[in-house]
Parts: sequence; C-alpha cells; structure tokens
Amino acid sequence: MKRIGSSKGSKVYCSILSIMFLFLSSATLSVAGDDPGMAGKSIVVLQGMPVLGVDEYGTDFDNEDNKGSGNADGDMDYYMFKNDPLHPIEFNVYIPKNVSSSAATIRMSVFDVDTSTIIGDPEIDDVYVNEIYIGTLNGESDKWGENVFNIPVGTLRQGNNLVQINIDRGNLATPHWAVTIDWAIIKITSSSTVPTITKGWFAPVIAKRGDWINAFAEVSAAPSAVKVYNGTTFLFQLTDPDGDHVYSGQFQIPAAWSNGLKAKLRIKAYDAKGAITSTWPGIKVVP
Repeated sequence: MKRIGSSKGSKVYCSILSIMFLFLSSATLSVAGDDPGMAGKSIVVLQGMPVLGVDEYGTDFDNEDNKGSGNADGDMDYYMFKNDPLHPIEFNVYIPKNVSSSAATIRMSVFDVDTSTIIGDPEIDDVYVNEIYIGTLNGESDKWGENVFNIPVGTLRQGNNLVQINIDRGNLATPHWAVTIDWAIIKITSSSTVPTITKGWFAPVIAKRGDWINAFAEVSAAPSAVKVYNGTTFLFQLTDPDGDHVYSGQFQIPAAWSNGLKAKLRIKAYDAKGAITSTWPGIKVVP
C-alpha cells in the first residue's frame, strides 16, 4: 500500500474517512428502530373496537398488571418498548362459559409492527394466551393493522383469559422496536379448522405502474379460496401448489393507479361460511 505523505494526500485520506463515517452513521440510523422519544406515549386509534358478535369476547381497555392483581396498569393504547417497567403488555379477555374444549381465534388491533425490518435487526413481538405461545405480530411501520391467530383447543378457560405480548424478542440487549395494542377479540369457533391468515406480505413493496408484484399469505387450515382485494375491488387469487399453507400469486400494477401508498390491499381467506379478512402492508407506486 502506498503511504500518503503530502498534506493533499492527508486531506484526501481524511475525506475518505469522513465519507466512511457518514456511511456508517447512515447505516446505523437505518437500523436504530423506533423513536425512543415516543416511549410511554398514549396512542389511541379513532376507530374503536368492533361490535362483538355471537361467541365473541373482547376488551378495548387495559384490565390487568404484571402482578396479576386484576388492576389496570395502563399498557394498552400505550407505545411500549421492552425496557418499560410495565412490559410486557398484558390484559384479560373474560369468557363467561366453559370453552376449554373449543377452538378459537384472537384478533387484535396493533400499531407500528415493523415486519419488513433490516436483516439482523428484526422486530419480533410474541403473543401468548394463558402462557401458551400462539404467534408473532405482523404489520407495517407507523401504521395500524389487524392480526388474527388461532388459539389451540384446551388453551381457553371460563373466566379471565390472560393475553400477553412480549416485545422485541429479537434484541436481547438494547431495545429497538416498540408496539401499541388497541383492542382484542376472542371468537369461539365450532371447528379447529377455521382458516386464519397469520401472515401476509407483498414483494417488492415499491414498484412502478406496469411492474409485477408478488403477494404471499400464510394461511392455517384449508381455505376454499384466498383472494387479494384493493378495498372492495377484486384483484387476483392466490394458490398453494406445494401444499405448505403459503399461498402466492402475481399481479401487474394497472396503468391507471396513481402514485403513492396503496394501503387498502386486503387478503381474504374464504371458508364455507364466508370470508375471514386481514389487512396487511400495502405497496408504494412510484413514477
């Protein structure tokens, strides 16, 4: 390697170091996670919990603390990192009858789940019902969305059923990611084979009109059909040729679509009684 001895060379060397520093600083910022200045803030969605239907039980307010005393500690509608003294998020869903032999699903409104994070710094928010792991949250940065999970038979009980969300399990030291839970609904089902969309995503998430995008959905059980909609407009159907419960399909972005975020893309898994809908991160159309 040639030694740089002149002042001019030294300036070039310093400039290279400066550029490398800025690059590394930029890379560091890109994986820094959610804004710590938002920690503990109250975040309330304008749309409240949906009206409960038959065999549905839910809560849109906190009613439990870490000690299990039955007193609220205020960690719903609350922007929480895992180093918060209130962590984990916990609340009870009261079910007045014996449902120990029933299958069920839980549906939750969640905010700012960064599913598409940089490799090596994932946001992993694990969900437990009565201390049984049922899944990991999915969503989009700074957006509200809904997650639905199957609850195994034998998990639920008559009375209070404890739901816990353990935040940012992918980072053992410094917390990077935060999340907010608005409400949760447990629905008792007559069958353990009700199809549930547990994860959905699009690739790429930024594309031009005329480009092709891919859609994917992990679906439990055996749905009669899995379809993608833009709002109420049907776009295309997903298939599972491998039988691995991951449905996929391709769609060409129409020339008529405007630029900007398309946040109303919805994936619907149909069963014999109708459709179970989940809303997942949309895509951004660019010039």
